[in-house]
Amino acid sequence: MRSIPACLLCLAILSGAMLLGCNDNDTTGLPHTGTIVIDPEPDDIDAPWRILGPEGFDRSGTGDTTHLDLAPGDYALTWGEVSGWSLPNPATETLDLPLDGTVTFEGSYLDRYPIPDTADRVMANFRNAYDEMLADEYAGTCTRISSSSSPKAAASPPRAASTRAARSC
Repeated sequence: MRSIPACLLCLAILSGAMLLGCNDNDTTGLPHTGTIVIDPEPDDIDAPWRILGPEGFDRSGTGDTTHLDLAPGDYALTWGEVSGWSLPNPATETLDLPLDGTVTFEGSYLDRYPIPDTADRVMANFRNAYDEMLADEYAGTCTRISSSSSPKAAASPPRAASTRAARSC
């Protein structure tokens, strides 16, 4: 009779030991991966980006994207240029992807030429356009015009302002 309670006691001890060894974090042999979400705004500009990470990870793309099953570690995302839009700040960001975690890169592009509704907005659009001009592109295209060299100027009486070169450059 003593053997049945002893067997039950051994069975109970073994069952308890097995249950103590099992938990939600026991994933021996399974890879630990994470997810990266790339979310540029606004969606309709299809903004370009490039992301670099551990183990030689290097991807480029445009617009909203989700990358699954990535190794944990530091990932650096650089936003690309979109004509008429200012880059997100910062233009390059590094985030740490934890084991079994998710990180989101969010980049908000700003319209450099929104529809002006005030005089200040008109001037801001003008300044933005001027800042984007390539001055070297226009170098050497300017010529000085003297009103005294035109046939019409020679026929009319000289005025003090007519001998002054026009300020076209």
